[in-house]
Amino acid sequence: MEGIFQRQGYEEGPLFLASPLLCLMWPIWAKVFPDAQWILVRRKDEDIVRSCMKTGFMGAHKGEEEWSRWVQNHKVRFREMVRADLDLWQIWPRRMIRGKFKELRELVERLELRWDKTAVEDFVAPILWKGGVFQVDES
Repeated sequence: MEGIFQRQGYEEGPLFLASPLLCLMWPIWAKVFPDAQWILVRRKDEDIVRSCMKTGFMGAHKGEEEWSRWVQNHKVRFREMVRADLDLWQIWPRRMIRGKFKELRELVERLELRWDKTAVEDFVAPILWKGGVFQVDES
């Protein structure tokens, strides 16, 4: 595995990988990277379903019931990850949208990164968030 990353330019230091598919194959990643730190970004079930139904590239399922089952399947994987005693942290963006950064700050400090409240406030855009679904003006 290391050879693949090195061929792509990675040498050493923290490696960050984000994918909604990681929860489906986490045992493989946990075996290869036993000291990995895991971050689950959580949202309310109904917000995820509504978002998936509005997103063009998420066409795997057609209706609310199918997407709800999809969300429940992911939550089963999340519970497996928690029971596996991974170095795991869960955060809820809804809190950040409301200006509550305590959870994020604790995570940043735990990862030994530098907390910059101004940069976070500049990055978080509550105007794009409506009921758990990001809104983009396409005009």
